[in-house]
Amino acid sequence: MEREDTPLLGPIRLPLPTPGPILENDSKERVHFLDNLRTTVTILLIFHHAAMESGPETTPEHPYPTTWDSVAVAMFQAVNKSFLWGLFFFVSGYSTHLSILSKQSDIEVLRSKLVKLALPALVYSMFGRTLLLQIFNAFGWRKIFGHTADSDAVARLAGPVPYIFALILLDGCYLFLRAVSSCERISGYMSHVSAQLSHRRTFIVVFGLSFDLVLFLTFFNVTGIFTLPSQLNGTKLYDYPGLLSPVTFILAYATGLHFDLLKEHVLFSSQKIAWVAFIISEVIAYMSLGSALDYYPALWDLWKPSFHLPDTTPTFGFVTLFFPVWSTFTFYALFVAIISVFVNDPCMSSDWGVFTKHTHILTYVHMEPILVAVYILPEGMNTLGKAGLVGLFAALDSWGLVYFFLQAKRLMRFSRA
Repeated sequence: MEREDTPLLGPIRLPLPTPGPILENDSKERVHFLDNLRTTVTILLIFHHAAMESGPETTPEHPYPTTWDSVAVAMFQAVNKSFLWGLFFFVSGYSTHLSILSKQSDIEVLRSKLVKLALPALVYSMFGRTLLLQIFNAFGWRKIFGHTADSDAVARLAGPVPYIFALILLDGCYLFLRAVSSCERISGYMSHVSAQLSHRRTFIVVFGLSFDLVLFLTFFNVTGIFTLPSQLNGTKLYDYPGLLSPVTFILAYATGLHFDLLKEHVLFSSQKIAWVAFIISEVIAYMSLGSALDYYPALWDLWKPSFHLPDTTPTFGFVTLFFPVWSTFTFYALFVAIISVFVNDPCMSSDWGVFTKHTHILTYVHMEPILVAVYILPEGMNTLGKAGLVGLFAALDSWGLVYFFLQAKRLMRFSRA
């Protein structure tokens, strides 16, 4: 069964969930497309962080990327920010749904998540990363990893902690809604809502309205008319999630809960159409962004954590119109196309092996090899090539650590036997 020991956040089919694919332990049937999608976005996350560390630092004289390779790496990060986090929360929502189907009670689901997800994340956040930095400093590796008093160094080793805390919050809210909806006074109304959502026209209308919601909230956020919570748009996070958060996170999580309706009413049913839609979406996203940046370099400011400072909020104009439209389109287009590809393509929905069941380890350990590779490679090399090499080294090294962990776990089992 798809377990919640992977840091990833079912439909709100109340009072009872509809039958669906049941994920069991590693030795039994699993929803392979979900494992493979989680693995893919995790690898993409590693290359995303590699790009963040490989790009040249900006200066007051050159606040924006100028060379073709640095622009390409920066655009790669910008496109990722529009959909990558959302895919993680989608996988989490669907995983939660499947967990509820497999367990006897919602309390058991929540308890399992708190023990297997929240507790390790809390311990790592409070002690783990600081201890790692102290160990690295003891070996004289301060130039590579920084020191414990450096807030940037501590933030780099945050791992999946912010994501897990957001996931637990969403899970808690969802399970609370399930508990409230079981009351007689509310259960009838919730059943009526679920029945209405199962209709194609209703679901598509709701899905379209969510597009409008993201579009207008992003526009209000960019112009400063309405600012989303600073905790998710602040400078303290290493991987700044962008101006679409947290709305897109919540919507992606809810979409995962309603995956059966998404598949029936929205996703492409053809493998070829899904791939064509994905390629076209990527081309439109990159070409439109590149063209806009040629004429309006100030667009780069909208991906910076310091964007919400009073002197950086742009006035109404092309920038404040283009960014909400481009971001919303990129999120929805790639979100739908990527999920459609993994659902319909037999290669994407087949069993990729044991490593796809343990990708949560990579989210904790991938930054260390990234920083080592960045330190080793020369500073003056091509930014795009450097980012690719750093990402490849980090991915392979992280998988090596996963393999070592699995072998150690196996030896422990043998010793006990």
